[in-house]
Amino acid sequence: MPSIKRILFPVDFSEQCEGTAPVVAAWARQFQATVTLLHAVTLTQGIDDPGLYDALQPALQNAAEDGLAAFTQRHFESAAVNRVVEAGGAAERIVAQAQKENVSLIMMPTRGHGAFRRLLMGSVTAKVLHDARTPVWTNAHTPRARRSGKTRMILCAADQTEPAVGLIRWAAWLAEQNGAALKVVHVMQSVDEKSQNRGERAVRQYWITRASAGMAAILKRAGRPKSELVLRGGDIATMLAATAREENAGLVVIGRGHITRTLGALRTNSLAIVCKSPCPVLSV
Repeated sequence: MPSIKRILFPVDFSEQCEGTAPVVAAWARQFQATVTLLHAVTLTQGIDDPGLYDALQPALQNAAEDGLAAFTQRHFESAAVNRVVEAGGAAERIVAQAQKENVSLIMMPTRGHGAFRRLLMGSVTAKVLHDARTPVWTNAHTPRARRSGKTRMILCAADQTEPAVGLIRWAAWLAEQNGAALKVVHVMQSVDEKSQNRGERAVRQYWITRASAGMAAILKRAGRPKSELVLRGGDIATMLAATAREENAGLVVIGRGHITRTLGALRTNSLAIVCKSPCPVLSV
């Protein structure tokens, strides 16, 4: 049974971080979870003198601790909060802290504007998504995320592999906790859903029939045979984003850590899904 008891929230004092804090606080209240606020202090670039580094480090540590204390007062007065300041790279510290505390969920905004689409592969978010074994909640495009932790529509992006069974169960549990509707979305990459060519329409119908049968079996094994299934054709990230907009979804749940195949479709597309999604993405 899934549970959310410990939430790790990396804090860099950015506008996106300030905007995401109310959502983290809402999730903490809803699930009665403890929150760890983590700030990573990095002071290596351009400093070759170890003595200068040692002299500046205590001041940076103190400033970060004061900043986290003020951040807690602004956003988490009613929640159980731990504050941690660590020296080192942000992605490495996030992953290490998540493992140390055995957290249930990492919640972090991304810098989802402009060049983010081109630079995502080198971002802290990308490294955390790749390395962390913990579910990761990300919000790419909205500086001020929805303040309520609840959502009325959750999409679960699933393929026809064995891990999809557990993923759908996880999404169904979260939907029940929120009193939300759940729709399972399966994207067929080889299908052009807009083509009116007679031959392509015939091929499309063939793949739709196969996908319907395959996903029906997955839903049955997940204990959700009556869940609404949405079949789309085309690029996975693009079609998931379009479906999220059409359904006014508040959250997209995708598989990530448990998809171990080198070419697992959802795993290889997870960064693009986060980048394009109009709403937060929870990567399980």
